[in-house]
Amino acid sequence: MLPFIQGPTLWGSESMGPAVLDQLTKFIEDGSLQPVVDKIFIPQDAELAFQHADSSEAIGKTIIRFR
Repeated sequence: MLPFIQGPTLWGSESMGPAVLDQLTKFIEDGSLQPVVDKIFIPQDAELAFQHADSSEAIGKTIIRFR
């Protein structure tokens, strides 16, 4: 857990103030906070991608790559 967040916190709650968002922005900008890519699908498999994202097997981001 991040040291500046006390206890369980939900996005959008009152405890997620500007200071927390500023710190998260710094983590993203310096590369220490990155998304976890689970699976990448092609557009023809978009339905499978949505099924995967909605399943209990999805552990990170499900991506549909268009290039």
